[in-house]
Formats: sequence, C-alpha cells, structure tokens
Amino acid sequence: MKPEALLASLAGTYSLYNTTNLYNGVAQRSSPSGGILIYTATGYMSATLGPSAAGMASVLAYAGPLSVSDTVPSTETSGQMMHGPMTVASTASWVGTRQPRNYTVFRQPDGSVFLRIVTSKTATYESQLWWKKLD
Repeated sequence: MKPEALLASLAGTYSLYNTTNLYNGVAQRSSPSGGILIYTATGYMSATLGPSAAGMASVLAYAGPLSVSDTVPSTETSGQMMHGPMTVASTASWVGTRQPRNYTVFRQPDGSVFLRIVTSKTATYESQLWWKKLD
C-alpha cells in the first residue's frame, strides 16, 4: 500500500479508550483520564494526553509530521508510523525527534474502529494505548 493511501486510511480523530503498560511482560492496566489523537490524510499528527493517562502526572502534548516507516512493512491494518520530527512538544527534548509508533487497526462488526499504538521505551517496558475513532 502506498504511504499516501495508508495515511488516508488512518486519518481521523481518535479518543483515548484504554491504556496498558507492561513491565517485564506483566500487564499494569491503568485508567485513562483522556486524550485526543489526530491524524490527517496530508501527513500531520497531533496528540494530547491528560494527567494519569499512561501513568503520567502531567499533560503530554506533541505535534508534527506523520509518515509511514520505511523499515517496517505497513498495511492498512498494521505496521509502523513515525510521529515527527516533532515541531512542538510539551517535553522539550522531543522537539526535532522522530517517535516510532507500531499500530494495529481493529474494525468492529458495529462499524467502530479502534487503533492500538504500541511503544517500547526500554527492553522491559511497553506501553499500549487504545484509541477509538470518532470520525
């Protein structure tokens, strides 16, 4: 699938539905407090996660270009995207960086769509954020 078509298929606004953190393979489920993720078909993204989402004590927000990874095979239902290089971020060290995001799309019989984003921060820590598509 061409990167432009893939970006178009993922484009939309998503609301944070659930978060799960894995430490040494053991799930540590947390209650999401809120978050919004926006992907555009033209290749931009914005994410805002509120306090307590994914175990955070403050707001995490960042935005910038969105692209399809050229090192991991990607399809309409799974693969890897790159957030960035970040144009703006509430964590100053993220500005200018690219953040890899492994994704899986789940389409439900009722028409709802869920997007699971997985990040591995260390060899023993993985964060899974589940997003529900709003539009």
